[in-house]
Amino acid sequence: MAYKKDYCVKYKIIVKILLRFMNPKISVIMSAYNAEKYVVECIESVLRQTFSDFEFIIVNDFSLDKTSEILNFYSSNDSRIKIINNTENIGLTKSLNIALKESKGEYIARMDADDISMPERFQKQFDFLESNKDHVLVGSWMKIIDENGEEIDEWESEVSNEKIKEKLIRYNPLVHSSIMMRSNPLKKIEGYNEGWRYAQDYELYFRLSHAGKFS
Repeated sequence: MAYKKDYCVKYKIIVKILLRFMNPKISVIMSAYNAEKYVVECIESVLRQTFSDFEFIIVNDFSLDKTSEILNFYSSNDSRIKIINNTENIGLTKSLNIALKESKGEYIARMDADDISMPERFQKQFDFLESNKDHVLVGSWMKIIDENGEEIDEWESEVSNEKIKEKLIRYNPLVHSSIMMRSNPLKKIEGYNEGWRYAQDYELYFRLSHAGKFS
């Protein structure tokens, strides 16, 4: 009996180790539609992250330009990138839910195909959520750049949970492509509401806000 118990304990440890290698800590989800102009810089900014334990799930929403070619190039050179090709254009909300269902990470990071993430973004957000178990979402401030990548403005949101949720009643104080969320509570509320083609992030925040704190 002692032998069987010891065997079971060792087996569970081995399974945990294997799962750790199989499942990334972060799943980055993104939809791309006719994004050839900016998607290279976007993908490069994700691949340059100082935190490397992630999968990058990109839904190609039936692009008609060179987006598919670009995505295929990157996925063939980095196994962390997973491409899902829609057979018709279905929009951002449904595409994000497709990516979410495929995700395996403990945390979900959002990205948009025309945005750039600073190199330490994932590491800082991961560290924050690891240290603040009562938080389900963390975002960031934003630098606004023009089509040439030149900084033209900055946008600073509220920082504390109390202030963010106070502002949430009047407007959306969070940058969608800057957020990282805990996967379990996000999937528990079944992700994005597909009845909302636009402002899907704003609607999501109201439902997710009941699961924990924002920062």
